[in-house]
Amino acid sequence: MSSPAEIHTAAGSEAGRARPLGPDAVERAVILQLLEVPQPRGMRPAQLRAQLADIPAEAISTAVLALKRASLLHVQRGALFASPAARHLDRLDLIAV
Repeated sequence: MSSPAEIHTAAGSEAGRARPLGPDAVERAVILQLLEVPQPRGMRPAQLRAQLADIPAEAISTAVLALKRASLLHVQRGALFASPAARHLDRLDLIAV
């Protein structure tokens, strides 16, 4: 998987500075990160923010809410999980970077 920094840089740059990530790119970074975590374990929000440290916390929170509304992410006992549907699409190799 590409790191958030690689995704950020891939978004383009002017004068050597990367452009900020758009909402779709942040959602993609969040779901890809969650897909790397074994399903029974999940990931705490603080761990997600640490893994995506180059993305503003507010953008991550917005992405988590959007993914939850789209049923691609769920929260259980304070941990974040990729949904079964997201995991199935990943197994079918329909989610790739």
